Amino acid sequence: MSIFLYVEKQERKRGIFMLLNSIVAVVIIVIAIFTVKKYKLSMKYGCCGSADSGEGRRVEVADKNPEDYPYTAVLDIKGMTCENCVRYVENALNEQGDIWAVADLKRNSAFVRMKKEYTDDQFKMILRPTGYTLVGVRDRNKNK
Repeated sequence: MSIFLYVEKQERKRGIFMLLNSIVAVVIIVIAIFTVKKYKLSMKYGCCGSADSGEGRRVEVADKNPEDYPYTAVLDIKGMTCENCVRYVENALNEQGDIWAVADLKRNSAFVRMKKEYTDDQFKMILRPTGYTLVGVRDRNKNK
C-alpha cells in the first residue's frame, strides 16, 4: 500500500513541476516578444523616437539675437541618451517662445537664454512631458 502512495506523491510532484516549467516558458516567450518589438522600434526611430515624433523636426527660435535674452542658466538634465533626446529637450524649451535652448548630450545639460526669469519648478513643468528630469539649475546670470 505504501508503494502506491509513494508513486501517487511522485506523480503529483511531477505534475506541479511540469506546470511551473510551462508557466516560466510562457513568461519568457512574452518577454522575448516585447523585447523584439521594442528593438525593432528603436532601430526604426532611434532609442527614444516614435512614429509620431516628427522625426527630425526642430523648433526653430525666431529671435537668435543674444542681446535680447537678459537671463541665462545651465539646466542639468537626467535621461538624455541620443540626439533624439537632445531634440526633444530643445524643442520643449524653445516652444516657450521666450527661451533659446541648446542641449548638450555629453554634459547632460542645456544652456538656456531667457527673456524673462524662470524658476526651477517652471523648468521642471516644461520638461516633464518629455520624460526627462531636471536635476538642477546652475550658473544663473542676469546679463543686463
